[in-house]
Amino acid sequence: MTLDVIKSKVQTLETENNGLQAEYRKSIEQSQKLQKLIDAQQYKNEQMSRFLKERHGRTDQQVRISELTQSIKTKNQEARAYNKQLENLKREQRQAKSSQKTGQLQRDDQLAQWHKQLKDEIAQEVLLKNELVRCEAQIEARNDQMRDKIKALREEIDVLKGRVAGLERRADFVQGQVTK
Repeated sequence: MTLDVIKSKVQTLETENNGLQAEYRKSIEQSQKLQKLIDAQQYKNEQMSRFLKERHGRTDQQVRISELTQSIKTKNQEARAYNKQLENLKREQRQAKSSQKTGQLQRDDQLAQWHKQLKDEIAQEVLLKNELVRCEAQIEARNDQMRDKIKALREEIDVLKGRVAGLERRADFVQGQVTK
């Protein structure tokens, strides 16, 4: 080979090397940006983890579910108490004499009130249970979204790692060609 051919080949290899190095730097910058995004997401995840630990691992929805569950239990107890009072009133009503119409009317009114309260409590319990189901569905949907985001980020990282590895191999090859 002549000196001109060697110089020409060196110039071609240097140009290719410069292009590869620019592409390598660009990939490094993209990788750093992605790493910053990953770090930010991990920071958010750590913040959320700390927040959940402070609340004994419970999210807002889980706290609300706990409150709703407690409210349902309380309403059930109240409903049982109203039922018991209703039964007592019915028993008293059966035992009362017909001559005591005034007392009878008051008890009838009270019985009707308790019956209405019982219906209202049952309706409220149904609403609370529906709220509980809705909260659980929201939690599950948010968990699915987070899983999808994490999966997408991992796929992007894998793609970038592959590109960086390919660029490093090309840069090593070009540097090897230049040193020959």
